[in-house]
This record gives sequence, structure tokens and C-alpha cells, in this order.
Amino acid sequence: MFSTPRARWCLTAGMMALLCSIAVSSVRADFLMIDNFQDPDPYAFYMLSTGDPNSETLFNDNLSAESAASQREVVIELTSAPCTMSAVGFIGVDEASAPEGKFEFGTGGAPGGSAKVTYADLDGFDLTNLGNNKKASGLLLVFDRVNGVQPLGLDVTVNIKSSAGGTLSYAGYVPNTAGTQEYIIPYAKFDADGEASFAAVDEIELLFNESGTHNVDFGLGELQATNVPEPSSAVLVGLIGAALMLFAGNRWRTRRRPA
Repeated sequence: MFSTPRARWCLTAGMMALLCSIAVSSVRADFLMIDNFQDPDPYAFYMLSTGDPNSETLFNDNLSAESAASQREVVIELTSAPCTMSAVGFIGVDEASAPEGKFEFGTGGAPGGSAKVTYADLDGFDLTNLGNNKKASGLLLVFDRVNGVQPLGLDVTVNIKSSAGGTLSYAGYVPNTAGTQEYIIPYAKFDADGEASFAAVDEIELLFNESGTHNVDFGLGELQATNVPEPSSAVLVGLIGAALMLFAGNRWRTRRRPA
């Protein structure tokens, strides 16, 4: 099956590329699940339409045992009185569209709105401890799609209140994408106000689409604390893979030259 030199070297190159890919993935193999949105099951649906208040709160105090948090509060708030189906979405497990759980957010035409997700019962939780002497160095948000402001994306703010009395804050944009996206926020990107530590966290607050822009939607499947790979490590592994591919190609060309 792999009797020719070209086939053997192509196989070698492919295997090396696969190994490099596995190596990159293994750099961030450990994580701490903060919320996987598997509760409630079945899901809780919300809709803000004509005649409704301009906000709705969804509270769940019995999150999955796989999650570090046990309580979650989600507040959907419009910038003004709603029109027909101004905001529609759900949280939890939908066997048809989200069997593994999801927070689904969507706004139609004006007015726009925002979503605030709060975990307020962490009681000094250590967001750096992954167990087995492994440390987390950032947050990971897993989206199944993002349709935010063009061309920036979805604005997200994260505020982490520490038992030490201070707050750690981050603000940025999640790029627009039609498919799955892992958005990583290294702890080093957070700004500290007062005495604050990721090792002693009382509350995590995430605010999406704070600008209140309409026609914005996203699906969030997981929130994790994870070990963020160093850029130099990922680049090095990628360069090794590229070098192996080039080496394999050169060997094949050399072997096929006439004597």
C-alpha cells in the first residue's frame, strides 16, 4: 500500500503533522469547568416582545455537579421598551438543538439589548487550581457561533470580584464566526482594581453586547478556567511540524531525481 518512496514520505509527513497537532492540543488539555449550561434540563426559554417589561431575569441555583459554580443569574435587558420579539433565546438543554447545553442569545431589530451572566456564590474559589499541581492561567469561552457588531464582533466584559476586596476586569471583542470558536482570555490581560487574586474569587460577572446593538446573536456552550498555552510554545510546535513537512518533501524530490 505504501510501497513507493513518495507514498512513504507522504505518510511520514502526515503522521508528523498529526503528532504536532496533538501536541498543541495537549498544551491546554486540563481545565476547570465553571459552567457547561447543562441546567436547566429541559431548557428555560425567554422572549421579550411587545407589552413585556424591558428586562427578564433567569435564575438557577442547582447547576450541574460538573460545574464549579452552583448558582447562575442571567439578566436580559433591552435599551428601551420591546417591540415584536426584540429578544429571544434559552438556557439549558434542548434535545433538538443543544443536547449538551447552551446559552442562546438573540436580538432582532431595534431596540437592542445586553446579557449579563453572574456567578455570585463562589466563596473564595481558586480559579488557578486545576488539581494535580497544575495551574490555570486564563478563561475559555466556547461559542457555537458569534454574530456581533461588524467588523469588530461581540463585545464582552468580564469582572471578577476577589475575596481580597478588589476586582479584576477585562474588556474585548469576540470575533464573528459562523462556527465553533474557543475564545481565550489570559489572566495576564485583566486589569486589577485594588487587592485582587484569581486564587480567591467570590463572583464572576460576564456582560455581553453592553453597547445594546440590535441584530446580535450568539450561542455560548462552556465557560472554563484553563491553562493557556504560551505563544512561543505553540509557534515552536508549528514550526517543527512545518520543518518536518518540508524535510519529507525534499527527501522525496531527492530520491526521485535520475541518477
